[in-house]
Amino acid sequence: MHRLGQLQTLVEIIPEGYTGKLQVMDVGVNRPFKKADGEEHFYFLQRNNDNNTPGTRILPTCQDVSHWINAAWKSVKEETIQKTWVHIGLCNPPMRPIDVLDEIEETQIQLGAEALMM
Repeated sequence: MHRLGQLQTLVEIIPEGYTGKLQVMDVGVNRPFKKADGEEHFYFLQRNNDNNTPGTRILPTCQDVSHWINAAWKSVKEETIQKTWVHIGLCNPPMRPIDVLDEIEETQIQLGAEALMM
């Protein structure tokens, strides 16, 4: 720890059971992302290496890898990200349209009751 201080590195101890709240991506997003990225890589290998001479292979370009990452990220659903944040307790569940209508109706009922009391 002393050596880390000399390197101007601040060490923070994360309490047990709290890592998941600090590493949100690891909780629910990285798994589907990595799965989709691996599938893109697999398809690349299938398309480009089936007809090669045995023992040789075509390496992906930076553009190929960028395509995999883009496709993999697009495959992660917005709902998955939202559920992850809700699951770890850092955000409330998104309100469904019916919930919003119920809330408006309740407010109107309360306002009506208050108006009657006046």
